[in-house]
Amino acid sequence: MFVSREIKRYTVICILILVCFVWIGISQGFQSVYYFILIPAVLLLYGAGILIFARSEKQIRCIREAAQQAAISPRERDQDISQTINDKMPEQFVEGETGKLAKTIWDIIQMLQEAENKERREKEFLRDMISDISHQLKTPVAALTLFNDLLMQDLQEEEMTDTGKQSMKPEKKEEILKQSEIQLERIKWLVQAILQLARIEAESVTFRNIEISAKELMNTCRDVLLSRAEVKGQTIQISGDDATIRVDPEWFQEAVVNIIKNAIDYGPENSEISITIEETPMAVKISILDHGCGIPEAERLSIFERFYRVSGNTVNPNSVGIGLALSKSIIEGCGGRIRVESRAETECIGDEKSYTRMVIVL
Repeated sequence: MFVSREIKRYTVICILILVCFVWIGISQGFQSVYYFILIPAVLLLYGAGILIFARSEKQIRCIREAAQQAAISPRERDQDISQTINDKMPEQFVEGETGKLAKTIWDIIQMLQEAENKERREKEFLRDMISDISHQLKTPVAALTLFNDLLMQDLQEEEMTDTGKQSMKPEKKEEILKQSEIQLERIKWLVQAILQLARIEAESVTFRNIEISAKELMNTCRDVLLSRAEVKGQTIQISGDDATIRVDPEWFQEAVVNIIKNAIDYGPENSEISITIEETPMAVKISILDHGCGIPEAERLSIFERFYRVSGNTVNPNSVGIGLALSKSIIEGCGGRIRVESRAETECIGDEKSYTRMVIVL
């Protein structure tokens, strides 16, 4: 060890000095009293030097052991990654040049660990994304395969029939084609949403936030979904303060449209979807309320997870379960946050009605 080698060199130098004093003293018969002072002084200096070297050796050993522990792969480390070298060193060692050295080593190790963790998260995200895509595409692809087989079978039976009579009614064919169109739209939406979510989570999207009227943006979102709501006889009402928010208009509109679309799909026919804008000294709050079946308390924390769908018979069978996850990522990317307030049908008491309110805080 480097420090031990230095102690050996220091010991040799002190011995040589001591031998010189003793040799000179013997040659002069120890006639001067200074020899009796210098020799003990050399011994005292040697002892003090050894203590200093031992202390420095202990400091360096602590730094080395802490660095070795911190450099272990996160999968093998028992301590949390936030454990610093200073936490592992005695308090008296964290100041001065030794403390600066420990801090520098820790900064380097932490930087390497962050790079390692980022790479591992990206690999895990890619693995999960591929798995999710594969799982989600199975259902629409299987449905499209079935519809295609039915139409091909009908065509073959028609060709084999001498009279040319069709074996499948036109209404049935029309229904199959409609279902095929639904599944194709589902695949299109799934691929588009996953790509958007992947870009956001990979931090490859730059949100260009600008100041814009909240009501103006909500009116634009309503216009996009007005025809969808009219099919169920629903109305979308916007009320509240004429507040100004700072968001990326295109991305934020995508997030709000997904939330309103959920409200339309799960809200009852001929109902009202309310969008309320409330401005406070601290923030702007946008609430989107529907009177659908509600979300059970046990599932409210999971609805923003990718591909999660609330259980129950009222769930849209064509729902992918990625819209709210995408909306959450976009809203957080714009500097806001989102939460859910709800009361499920099974939780209603007396005249209480079920509802779901998505609250965006900017």
